[in-house]
Amino acid sequence: MGEASCPKATIVVPVYNSARSIQRCVDSLLAQSERSIQVVCVNDGSVDDSLGVLRQVAQADDRVLVIDQENAGVSCARNAGIDAAEGEVVFFVDADDYIDNQSVERVLHAMESADAEVAVFGGVCEPSDAAPKRVQQLMSPKAGTFGARDPQLLFHASAQPYACRAAFSCELLNREGIRFAPGLALGEDVVFQFAAYALARKTVVMPDKFYHYVMESESATHEFNSAEA
Repeated sequence: MGEASCPKATIVVPVYNSARSIQRCVDSLLAQSERSIQVVCVNDGSVDDSLGVLRQVAQADDRVLVIDQENAGVSCARNAGIDAAEGEVVFFVDADDYIDNQSVERVLHAMESADAEVAVFGGVCEPSDAAPKRVQQLMSPKAGTFGARDPQLLFHASAQPYACRAAFSCELLNREGIRFAPGLALGEDVVFQFAAYALARKTVVMPDKFYHYVMESESATHEFNSAEA
């Protein structure tokens, strides 16, 4: 196994009872213009047919790895995905959501150009009228590059910590032991992102809205965010 066989990026998808939406999500990942990817789907004890759908997808495309675990929550599912990641950069996409076809290629390019260990990008809500103004604002970051522990980044317009709208160097996550805190029902990505922001040598913020955040879903995160504003 030479260096060349490692994928450039790993996309981690925690899956819990998402049989209806997971196909669209994974299709968007496998349609990426950057072909050198690994998609790690972690089935977190779903009681619907999520696992069946995932197994079919994995059979059709060998870039997909399915991990099946007992229900342990989204943080543990994402951590299992990070542990299995072979890519140089890790992305997180929720099973209800999807990303634009150019996302991985353009984020990797931005990280390489800026020599950054973290990239943050924007997103859109669907349907757009379901999102309160505050949420739309949070998903519209302004371009910038920040060094380690730059307080500006933490308070920078719309670089708020949603793990799904960011990409992280695998080396950073493993070097600093950054993982999601199990047991936090909500806000688990805030803690993760603050650690990454503080410890990354450089973070690049992109205004591009690559992420499609589907509001009409039963997921805890989405309910919380839409109720919050």
